[in-house]
Amino acid sequence: MIRQKVINSLSQRGVTGITKRALLYTRDLIRWYLDASFDRRYRVDTSGKMPLSAFKIDSEHVENATWYEPVPTLAFRQIIRQLPIRFEDYVFIDFGSGKGRALFLASDYPFSKIIGIEFSPELHAAACGI
Repeated sequence: MIRQKVINSLSQRGVTGITKRALLYTRDLIRWYLDASFDRRYRVDTSGKMPLSAFKIDSEHVENATWYEPVPTLAFRQIIRQLPIRFEDYVFIDFGSGKGRALFLASDYPFSKIIGIEFSPELHAAACGI
């Protein structure tokens, strides 16, 4: 059974396609591990990818959204570190703050203020630990 799956996959995707899928899968596993580590370390729950249909959202803007998925911790830190700014001169605002991971990550930097804006009551409650 496994042998046949490998043969089918090779015929459909080729070696390059299989290698690309394996690398993407490995990347996703590393991201999941880092994100889960973040949640365990800070005793929060910011992980998970969820469709917006899982939430009660009363907003005209829901049609412009797709799903909840937190920012990868590593990507956030890499981007923020490259900003040529004095953090204390800026307010960090996260539009679509979800469960608050970007807000938690931003708190590691001396922003003058950190603000999260979220239209899902359930995601907001999760960010507040309710």
